[in-house]
Amino acid sequence: MSEVVHVKKNSLEFSPFGGDENEGKAWLARVVDGDLSKTMGAGILHLNGCDISWTLRYDEVCVVLSGNFLLHVGSDVLSAGPGDIIWIPKNTKVSYSGEGAEVFYALYPVDWSTRATDA
Repeated sequence: MSEVVHVKKNSLEFSPFGGDENEGKAWLARVVDGDLSKTMGAGILHLNGCDISWTLRYDEVCVVLSGNFLLHVGSDVLSAGPGDIIWIPKNTKVSYSGEGAEVFYALYPVDWSTRATDA
């Protein structure tokens, strides 16, 4: 059995996320990665005035911690606020945006980037 790990919020290291066009607008802190877990990943995403498009290669659940998080799926837009929870299945084409949004995410599997696209 693995050890329990306690991560203090003030110890998180955020990195720019989403490419050059989102510089200064999106930051990501990976909390649970492949070094810590063989099955799942998790982290915190900050979004402020940006748009990040992506096709998920994993299942993901998001919990909005603060601000306004927008999830665009096709022509649908889900507007989520603090405490709201969103489930997103693998292979969903999404666009994340937000204003002052802080979002906790958990994903499975953690090694999605090394798996075949159809796995």
